[in-house]
Amino acid sequence: MMKFQKTVCDISFSEKVRIFSHDYLKCCIYISNFSSSRYLFTKMLFSKLIGSSQVLEDFLDFHGAKNNTNLYFYRELSAAVRHLSLGGYSQTHILNRLDFYGLPESETFEEQGTATLYFLRKSLTKLAPVIIKEAQRLNIPLPHEDIYEMDDFPGIITGETLDYDIDDIDKDQQKNILFKLPVNSLAYRKVLMI
Repeated sequence: MMKFQKTVCDISFSEKVRIFSHDYLKCCIYISNFSSSRYLFTKMLFSKLIGSSQVLEDFLDFHGAKNNTNLYFYRELSAAVRHLSLGGYSQTHILNRLDFYGLPESETFEEQGTATLYFLRKSLTKLAPVIIKEAQRLNIPLPHEDIYEMDDFPGIITGETLDYDIDDIDKDQQKNILFKLPVNSLAYRKVLMI
């Protein structure tokens, strides 16, 4: 019979809060440094906010922050950031791809989607300084080195497209095909092995 030895991490709760808050607070500092959110919120920034707030929220939940008057608000802020960022990521994706969906009469949808995205970005912009202030109240050290810059969160869209080189037959039908696997690709061979 094999015995598993249970190890206890010797890092304190306050040190773990610092670690789990680090990237989350870096994002908040980054957002707080700009007066306009127009070009600030890329899918990559939304993704970083989603991931870092999710990990922090899970950590705080594991330690009972929902039932702790001192950490309750900090935990709720991380949950709000996660949900707003999930919405922002999805809305950005939809707006970036709307032309490719070929939906008739989508102008109203696009206008309302843009207004929704503006609301989500504005909400996150207003939350960022509140989060920083709450972290300071809790004595969670703010990251001062290696602060995010705009170059860390490039947009997805470029003026370049890749060549259609998987199957050049029926190029006009390409937009109707969900995906193709080239016969000689590793992914195709793995599908056949299943």
